[in-house]
Amino acid sequence: VASNAAGNGGGIMNLQASGGLDLLVLNSTISGNTANNLAGGIAAYAGLTQVNNSTITQNVGDADGVGLGGAGGIDVFFGGAMNLANSIVAGNTVGATGFGPDCGATPVSQGFNIIGSNTGCGYANGTGDQVGNTAGGGSILNPMLGALMVSSGPTATHDPHENIKNRKKRKIMTKK
Repeated sequence: VASNAAGNGGGIMNLQASGGLDLLVLNSTISGNTANNLAGGIAAYAGLTQVNNSTITQNVGDADGVGLGGAGGIDVFFGGAMNLANSIVAGNTVGATGFGPDCGATPVSQGFNIIGSNTGCGYANGTGDQVGNTAGGGSILNPMLGALMVSSGPTATHDPHENIKNRKKRKIMTKK
């Protein structure tokens, strides 16, 4: 889900209120989406949103910088709930009235996530999580993702190994 724009939920907006699992985001990339108000990546207004093995990056929340500012990456509102498992939520941005660059409200960790910045959210670390503690005066965690491109599958992804390959190449070049 890439390069979309909306008032709320630039990439995805879950409005379901039927109970149970209402939206499953599995093995997905949510990138380059923009919302003028709430959540550039995923807005969970009602029901349960489950995010597994996914990357949410380079989204912009509160793009117009006025009014209802949400988070850049993911946000949970009203009766919504969101669980994260083995996912990356980092490198998102937010306008002047937004909550935080990567997340708003309180997504629930099911372990092994990378969160770039915990500013604006009540994120509690799960097993194996890595979180940039900007709310506590620390720094943003950079997952070092490559550019959005089709590399080894049918859809575009941000290759986490691309920057590692480039660093090794630079290191080899400087040794000569």
